[in-house]
Amino acid sequence: MKKAELTLQTIAIAILVLLVLVVLIVAFKSQIASLIEGFTDLISTTTDQASKTASTIDANAITK
Repeated sequence: MKKAELTLQTIAIAILVLLVLVVLIVAFKSQIASLIEGFTDLISTTTDQASKTASTIDANAITK
């Protein structure tokens, strides 16, 4: 097999893989959006709890 044929085959496989990924993203768009929203909520909740904990620790340190 020549090098040019191998390169052409590699490009064709890469295009097919990208096409499959695009189809999967379109098919599961709402699920992906829900997943991202869930992670965003988790991060914001964790950040809020961390800042409240830090405020409580600061308040306790001042009163002692």
